[in-house]
Amino acid sequence: MIRSEMALLLAKVQLGDNRHVDGLVLDYWLDTIGDLELDVALEALKKFRRERPGTYLEPGHLLELSGVLDVPDRWDVPDVTDQVIEESRLRALEAAGVTEAEFEARKHDRAWVLSTFPVEQRQLTYGEDGESE
Repeated sequence: MIRSEMALLLAKVQLGDNRHVDGLVLDYWLDTIGDLELDVALEALKKFRRERPGTYLEPGHLLELSGVLDVPDRWDVPDVTDQVIEESRLRALEAAGVTEAEFEARKHDRAWVLSTFPVEQRQLTYGEDGESE
């Protein structure tokens, strides 16, 4: 795309969401998706507005919808939440100088937990409401 074509595209984008468009914005979009053909970008914009109402448009959306950018399905990403939580728990125990066995034996002793762990690490045992899990 040339600069005047990008200006036309951004004018249509602006109509859809009332965003502020100036020379810096135009340069950013041109640098990011300037390799798209105008007709391809306009078709992707139309598709975006029809399929994703209320979503703030970013340049990458047009790359994705034009088929230039292959975006992996978000469900293909493995859920590592439990692993991250366990690693965080083990780091907190190590930082406090407490073994897993000692923690398991004393985790229901609220006074011990409060005296042993810094505030940000107390979620190991106590939820937001302060009750033992």
